[in-house]
Amino acid sequence: MSERVEPHPRKSSSRWPQGASTRRHGGHLSGRGRRSTERGEKSALRWACSGGHLASLGSGHRLEDRIRAHILICWLALLLVRLCERQAGDTWRNLRREHERLHLVTLAGAAGEVQQTTRPTREQRDILAQLQIDPPPRLTSLTPA
Repeated sequence: MSERVEPHPRKSSSRWPQGASTRRHGGHLSGRGRRSTERGEKSALRWACSGGHLASLGSGHRLEDRIRAHILICWLALLLVRLCERQAGDTWRNLRREHERLHLVTLAGAAGEVQQTTRPTREQRDILAQLQIDPPPRLTSLTPA
């Protein structure tokens, strides 16, 4: 089922592309979470269709191909977020917060330079296993002096 997204009351409807709509997501979210997600996606679509920050840029940045590419990249990012949420069974906020604690550290000394990642916590390893992603290697780069 698809529903029509109405133009934002402060924006003129002439800026909306013909037939702009969003889909309802069914299933895994509670009623309140699903409505919140739909509102957020509608807001993002309204912002993208109204020009967003592009209105402040010169006309060279408003080329149709660039706008379409930007919207496609944003849509792919949202799809990736939704897939991660469904696969891990947790919210994106929690997944991101947990993985922000994983860092790449560069150590330099007289003997050379080494880049290593911090050890993943048990929670991080569990999330990566649910997403079927291998944990990052402990040492990523070793450069002798």
